[in-house]
Amino acid sequence: MRQWIHTAKLAGMQYAILTVKHSSGFCLWNSKDYDYDVAASSNTTDVVAAFMKACSEEGIRPGFCYCILDASQGNAWEQKISDKYFQQVLKHLTELHTNYPGAIEQWIDIPDNCTQNQLDSIYTLVKKLNPACLVLLNQGLGISPKNKGEKIESGHWPTDIVNGEFYGPPLQGHDPHISFEGKEYYIPMEVCDNGGDNSNNPDNSSAGNWFYTNRYKLKPVKELYKLYKTYRKQNVNFLLNIPPTSDGLISEEIVLKLKELNTMICSNKGR
Repeated sequence: MRQWIHTAKLAGMQYAILTVKHSSGFCLWNSKDYDYDVAASSNTTDVVAAFMKACSEEGIRPGFCYCILDASQGNAWEQKISDKYFQQVLKHLTELHTNYPGAIEQWIDIPDNCTQNQLDSIYTLVKKLNPACLVLLNQGLGISPKNKGEKIESGHWPTDIVNGEFYGPPLQGHDPHISFEGKEYYIPMEVCDNGGDNSNNPDNSSAGNWFYTNRYKLKPVKELYKLYKTYRKQNVNFLLNIPPTSDGLISEEIVLKLKELNTMICSNKGR
């Protein structure tokens, strides 16, 4: 974990989002009365604790990504979760923001699987436990190219940040003054990109490059710089996905590319 966050520091990044539970349902911390987590695995490292410690040491602001879809609980795409499983979601989020205080951003991935009342409860809980934490409900690939961060769709409210998955705002940039149900809110935008160079993996979809494979290649540095420059000019944050290898480390090739990207950014400031 230290290597991940040190790499983020070398790359000039300001914050890092750790996916603490993805769609498999596996938790990267020891969750009480839950048997699908690191404590029940062959490597009992509390990854969330290690992440928070490394972020503190490197001066990187930490955040969490928590996925609602959970295959271990029999959930499916576009299927509303049960009340019983929702209580587990609230328990997990309570543990995260109680045992690991200080997160600045809480991603909720695949929020469509929740009812509106459940989303309201998630938002209220996170704000109660961690008032300074920004909550983001992922719009995903289905919505991002359509609304370009200009509005909040049903099923993605309440949120403090509007996001785009691969898609940024209109060419003129993001206007954070967004109306929802007749009221105006200040909602900045974040664009996430999996960083994968699809030209090296033409038979795979862009979504597949969120995870490391032996064919994974990070986009060329010049392309990453172009994305960074474009998004900053458009008044949005650029969140770049960096997948670790099966050894648990970020590959040396990716580390070198990120260092080069930071050098390029620093040498072109003001231009």
